[in-house]
Amino acid sequence: MAADLAWTAFLLRLRTTGMPIRGMSAFAKLRRGGEATVRERLELLRRHQAQVRREYEAVMRSLDAIDNKIAHCERLVEERDGDSGREA
Repeated sequence: MAADLAWTAFLLRLRTTGMPIRGMSAFAKLRRGGEATVRERLELLRRHQAQVRREYEAVMRSLDAIDNKIAHCERLVEERDGDSGREA
């Protein structure tokens, strides 16, 4: 039972990281092949890991751009509010 839960949790992690169902099925098939398929599973996971890292880095670059735009807008608001406060 615990092994089944761990396996399900791992599959959910693969899905959360964007692995297509086809890839998950391929991994499951290899897993059923036992020790003889460890190298193939390792390669499949390494390819997926590299893809996840590329996507993560792209998201982080986009997040940085959003952070910069928020900071810019906050400065504009502060400048505008500061000017309004001086006029009063």
